[in-house]
Amino acid sequence: MNMVNDAVRKLADSKPSSDEIPTHHGYPHYFYASDKPAEGYGAFQLTGEGVRTFLNYTLTNDIEALDPPGQSQPTRMHTPPCGDIDATLTCVSPKVFKLTIPPAEKVGLAGTWLNGISTGFVYYDEDLAIRIPGPPISILPTEPEEYIEEGERVCDDKPWYVAMPKDISKPALPEFVWEEPPKRRTQTHRTS
Repeated sequence: MNMVNDAVRKLADSKPSSDEIPTHHGYPHYFYASDKPAEGYGAFQLTGEGVRTFLNYTLTNDIEALDPPGQSQPTRMHTPPCGDIDATLTCVSPKVFKLTIPPAEKVGLAGTWLNGISTGFVYYDEDLAIRIPGPPISILPTEPEEYIEEGERVCDDKPWYVAMPKDISKPALPEFVWEEPPKRRTQTHRTS
């Protein structure tokens, strides 16, 4: 994926005709895996109606625990062809999140990966028809939040996330036994 993107970018920038070609284009037109901030950390603001659901399936942390705005959690993003990316997810509001990525070299990859999953143009599962539910979300570069080094990046209670290892084993839940609740009668029942 990255080699093809870079080859297309070089071809487009090679000025094969007399057309004037502007300098480097990046997002919002397109993310390139080689994009990176000038220095330090990179960050993306993720917004949309289904952003919480999207992040719940895309990242490894417990998104539902990020309830009041301003809270942050360490997280991880699995990009099957390129490895894992550790990050920090911050809840700005119920429909706005910031994802801070510390290694500058991985910011472009993270943007490309998130955009590809959101639009449905990235292969990440053996089942080719599987897609993250909901409409595409908005992914824009923004100023990074504080990066959290320590903490649990993977929530063990999540039933599924992108590129979840298949060899995870958990103890079986106890057998379900239905207990009939006591019958309740109302005043209306007495009059009939």
